[in-house]
Amino acid sequence: MTKKKILVATGMALGLAFPVIATADGSPWLPVPGSTQVFAGFTHQSGDEFYLGSEKMPLPDTLEQDTYSLGAQYGLADALAINAQLNYAKINFGSASESALGDSSIGINWRVLDEFEGTTAPTVTLRAAGLIAGNYEVGKIDAIGDDASGLELSVLAGKYLAPNFTVSGELGYRFRSGDVPDDIWASANIGYSPASFVSLSAGYTATRSRGDLDIGGPGFSPPRFPEVQEDRDLLKAGASFAVASNTSLNLNYGTVVSGRNTTKADVWGISVVTSF
Repeated sequence: MTKKKILVATGMALGLAFPVIATADGSPWLPVPGSTQVFAGFTHQSGDEFYLGSEKMPLPDTLEQDTYSLGAQYGLADALAINAQLNYAKINFGSASESALGDSSIGINWRVLDEFEGTTAPTVTLRAAGLIAGNYEVGKIDAIGDDASGLELSVLAGKYLAPNFTVSGELGYRFRSGDVPDDIWASANIGYSPASFVSLSAGYTATRSRGDLDIGGPGFSPPRFPEVQEDRDLLKAGASFAVASNTSLNLNYGTVVSGRNTTKADVWGISVVTSF
């Protein structure tokens, strides 16, 4: 059970560190039944280049976004957990600035296979989450989001290959309301604990939009910004430090290595996760 609690804290922090430019990117390991995890985080992302269609080009100013996140996860039963996350964001692009409630989520995770129950199979968890659109402006390149609620469905899998070494991944589909294209994403992550108080991680997430509209392409106009095909590949790394028996401090970095109709951004994140 102790292993599960450690991995859940690390996995939640990874997801928290990239709430705007990545997927939920959760953990297949669930919290102990009856336990609660609360987390708070700050993410800064910035970039001065943009993928217009698939062509990289400079921006006239640096596009920056700060996101403040609060969330919690609760173990309902041995194989069931619920979670929620609230985001508030501020964006700056030249002289333009906006602060608003970002997209938030509420979800449920159901573990269907448990590697700790005498099986050679990995831990496998099914996840469903509702997405709630924020109150920001759209129709511009520096919009906080696409102003579309929706639903995420994903399969998460992970396994301890050694007591201090894990692999995990996620494959998911995001349904969006209105004319905003649906998304497919996949992620792969590795985790290593060189000591009992620290965990290191690295991963890669690829997101592909089901849309076919490019910024500046045929049929495009500013009101159609939420409809564009937005793809991104994100390389990420992180470190988690146990600062108390039930609390971890998490530092994360990510960079967009390729994309379509998205900012080539660097992302820095810090979060605190506590369990009780």
